[in-house]
Amino acid sequence: MFRTRYVAVALLVAGFVGQAQAERKIEIVTRPERSLGNRLLLAGLAGGGALVGGLGVYFHLESREASNAVASDTATGKAWTADRQANMENAGDNRTRAAIAYGVGGGLVIAAIVAAVLTEPAAETTVIIPRGPAPTIAPAEGGAVLGGRWSF
Repeated sequence: MFRTRYVAVALLVAGFVGQAQAERKIEIVTRPERSLGNRLLLAGLAGGGALVGGLGVYFHLESREASNAVASDTATGKAWTADRQANMENAGDNRTRAAIAYGVGGGLVIAAIVAAVLTEPAAETTVIIPRGPAPTIAPAEGGAVLGGRWSF
């Protein structure tokens, strides 16, 4: 009789613990991967921006080289020729091309960043409810029936 009381109390406590475990939830938040099309779009925008920006650097350096060829800090005593004038106009044209390429390249990189933020996949939440052992005590003639169940 003494032992059955301890067993009954232990099973009751285990039943409350099992019930408390069933009420706990585990939430797992995951982010799905981007689609191949989305990744290609982002890589294309960013890569295009880098290439156009690199073209801007090329035109910038060409402009500096042409400008430095005709510029001087002091009087040189050389006559201004049509060749020097063409070199100066070429420097101005390359400067304009560089500014346009920098603007377009920067715009493409910004578009890639904005697209990456706006097309980020939504988070998915998975809820797992753990179920542990659930002991059962049922009164029976001459005592009680002890049992249990588990679910996975």
